[in-house]
Amino acid sequence: MTFTKATELLCDRRLPGVFSDLGTRVTLLWCRCDKMVPESSIRELRRIIPGNCYFEHPWGGHHLMEDDPEWVVDRIVECFAVSKSV
Repeated sequence: MTFTKATELLCDRRLPGVFSDLGTRVTLLWCRCDKMVPESSIRELRRIIPGNCYFEHPWGGHHLMEDDPEWVVDRIVECFAVSKSV
């Protein structure tokens, strides 16, 4: 049920407008081996969300925070560092 609702939310046509109006930097993490989120979805988010911090992991799957938690933390910290300097 939760998965179905999450999938429906991602297909909601109002979502791009919500993301484009965010007033804060967003960290986008994507993994080449993610079988749940297609690369096209990430490209669209990168296009819609202004000033995003995008990082691509070379081998992680959909649950990157479990696959490589240190990498995730390092990327989030890196995005905060960029936010402070901008």
